[in-house]
Amino acid sequence: MKTLPNIALMLFSSFYVYSNDEGLTALKTHAAVKKITAENIKNGISTAVWNAEKSAVVACFRGREATLCLVAYKNGDSYSISDVSKVESYNFGKLGFRRSHYSRFLTEPIKWKEDEAGFTYQGFGAAAKYEIYFRTRAWTKGQRYTVGEPLVLTASWKPLWR
Repeated sequence: MKTLPNIALMLFSSFYVYSNDEGLTALKTHAAVKKITAENIKNGISTAVWNAEKSAVVACFRGREATLCLVAYKNGDSYSISDVSKVESYNFGKLGFRRSHYSRFLTEPIKWKEDEAGFTYQGFGAAAKYEIYFRTRAWTKGQRYTVGEPLVLTASWKPLWR
């Protein structure tokens, strides 16, 4: 019989097996709180991408209706979380249809672009420090559609949405 304490113990045990890294642990914990299944947490962590300094990691986790995309970044002695899930909505906007139009979809981080000097994100005038490229693949009627979206973050890890 699966009781709440047993389920919590199973989740904690499976997290510990994957990695004891603090950044990944922060992502796993936040995803579990958001009701992401253990299997989808495992899959999301397997495609997580670290920045060059190893001070931040990004991962996406499939949810029931949308994808949870999180950035865990070093904040003093621990990691903080920035929820950047809206990037998937922008990708679907490029495709021209809502999520419900597709039989399945997958959003994942691909790579980080970093500029130590900072750059100005066109249209916002805000100094940006990081850029993460996300890819969304969606399937319908036997066809796969792929789009990408860069997400720009300030030095304080705040997303700049266009």
